[in-house]
Amino acid sequence: MPKPTSTSVKYITDDVYVYLRGGLQNALSPAEIDDEQMVKATGAEYRPPRLGVFAVGGRVDMGPDETFGPTGTTRTFGGNFIHGLSWITFEGSGEHDNGYLVAYSAGSAYVMDLENYDGAFSQGWFQMNSVAKPLRFGNAESTGFSAATHYNNKWYYWNGVTKNIVGQFSPPSTLGGSPRGNNVKFQEEHGLPAVTSTGFAEPVYGGTAGIEAGTYQMWHINAIGHDPDGQTNKQGAYHSVPAVEVILTASGDIKYSFNAGTPSIDANYDGFYVFSSVSGGKYPYGFSVQENGYDYDIATSVTITGLDVVHGYHITAPLGGAAVSQDGEPPIAYAMRVFQDSLVMIDAESRFNIRYTVPDTPHSVPATYYIPFNLDVGDQLTALETINNTLLVFSKFYGFRVPNLPYAEDPEAVLTARSRFKSPFSRYHGCTGPLAIAPFSVYGEGELAMFVSLDGVHVTDGYKSEYSSNALDWDATVDKTELWRARMQNNPRRHRVELYLINLDGDVVRYDFYYHPKLLMQNPGGAFPAFPVLGPTLCPGLAAAVSTLNDEYQTWNGRIDANRIFQEATGVADNALLTDATGSIVKDWKTKNFYLGGPDRTVIMNTLYLHQSEVTAQNTPTVKMNYLNDSGANPIFTATGTWDMSKKRYQAMQGHYARAQGFNMEIVATDASAWAELDYVVFVVDRPSVRTGPAQ
Repeated sequence: MPKPTSTSVKYITDDVYVYLRGGLQNALSPAEIDDEQMVKATGAEYRPPRLGVFAVGGRVDMGPDETFGPTGTTRTFGGNFIHGLSWITFEGSGEHDNGYLVAYSAGSAYVMDLENYDGAFSQGWFQMNSVAKPLRFGNAESTGFSAATHYNNKWYYWNGVTKNIVGQFSPPSTLGGSPRGNNVKFQEEHGLPAVTSTGFAEPVYGGTAGIEAGTYQMWHINAIGHDPDGQTNKQGAYHSVPAVEVILTASGDIKYSFNAGTPSIDANYDGFYVFSSVSGGKYPYGFSVQENGYDYDIATSVTITGLDVVHGYHITAPLGGAAVSQDGEPPIAYAMRVFQDSLVMIDAESRFNIRYTVPDTPHSVPATYYIPFNLDVGDQLTALETINNTLLVFSKFYGFRVPNLPYAEDPEAVLTARSRFKSPFSRYHGCTGPLAIAPFSVYGEGELAMFVSLDGVHVTDGYKSEYSSNALDWDATVDKTELWRARMQNNPRRHRVELYLINLDGDVVRYDFYYHPKLLMQNPGGAFPAFPVLGPTLCPGLAAAVSTLNDEYQTWNGRIDANRIFQEATGVADNALLTDATGSIVKDWKTKNFYLGGPDRTVIMNTLYLHQSEVTAQNTPTVKMNYLNDSGANPIFTATGTWDMSKKRYQAMQGHYARAQGFNMEIVATDASAWAELDYVVFVVDRPSVRTGPAQ
């Protein structure tokens, strides 16, 4: 058998399949990443359980300047951008199974009944008002967010600036004979409002003489009640000024007068309770006595002829702590979640504490119901979330686990419980903002949460945390000064967590982190799998919401520079016109750099095939084959062809035959074309099998 010459090289033909299931990877060299990862994934998404890469859909402009009402007038939002979206539903709302979409803009909120959705929200948006006073949402543009938390079939709206507002469902109304979206009402401010003025008390003798001689301290509070459903719900409220004192030298009655500073009565109030306590008693902490004075036509004074010892002033007296009014004022919430049947809030005016309500009593926040967090490096609390029966409390640099909330009924002293019921699970990797976290579930893995930190996106189960992906070049991508505004949400339809942020170019973009089992990647040595990420996708703004619409999940987005709402993933054109005036959507997908011959060896590209299982478009995107030397810095030449997407299954790309040390493939389309699908790529190459001489 003759010996090979010093220059002979044997080649074999290989079919190299690339499925592009590994997502984006721009943090490492294009030659070092996994074969199925991409250097560019702009305008790309997965649609599990189907495999392959798809183009993102378009979006439809949903207003708000649609006609509404019998006069055909228009509704334009106040302010100059949408700083929050919420999808809300109510039990017992009848035909309104799709719920409502609430948009926040400047000092107002607007609601759309999704049951009336006809592809264009032609029924119009309605400004949400309370029963008897205008919505006092304040200007949330100073925080840039507004959100809502569901509890006991009501919604609690918060924005970190003004007092929380409570909203509920009221019977549907009609305008011009058509059902409207204005049957969602703001009922009241969250909490039982304080009475900040004192009354005047004086003894009365010669009447019923129903009160024994003694010294009494008197005060009054509002009585909340008269819900629209007809159920009266009278409750006390806390008193924030000293009581007045009256002395009965003999048995008699007490006349109590309400001074001019008493809050006025409206449809939300049934009147007042008047309380009394013997001098030296535990006011406002003890069991006081009351005289009912509630009535819509309440007089300026009431004569108390006896002491009701059955209905005491609401107090909370935890073990080892002072007795306080149960009905303390809720804080302005910087973040809010429901945990153990309590509303838990970060106090916006003291962002070192979380405060929480009495279970099943969402208006009552005793002064002792709080947990302090001793933070360093100028840190403040930023976010809350609940997963795996645990409350997660975040600051910018820490994550804490709170398994239980201390209550007055507990057998442990409240001060001890506060210190014991918190422990850090993440040090120096906290959460940047109140909406920068989203819970989700992976089949067989329980509940997890992704959250945005200063150095990337992390994932946790409440006990440990790590990076959810190392694929993004974070420092070259993200404007970190704007991360407090970042928004994460779970999109169950696409099995992904969506991250909305502002990049270094000042654009709002979305990155998608996929958690479907078919897409999860191995993460050697990690506590969790790696989650492939795709993007960026240009988006109108940071305000986003996921709803159901006719038994399907639907996503919505609010514009950051105008008062517009968009329905996402609908059609083929971007009606937000983020790319150009024709509604084009940028699609730019690029593979890694392949060096199939090894160092200093050339390969021959015979042809390549693109595969799609269905006809998804009529357009012809550009397919580029960039041929490289070993440095990979710039293509030594590029072969360009087109992909006819009106055909399905395999399609051979012509004109790509070449010899080079390496190559990558890029597909580019900038148009308002139909959805595109790429199941996988097949590179047919000749590469050296045995090196028998010098490099060729």
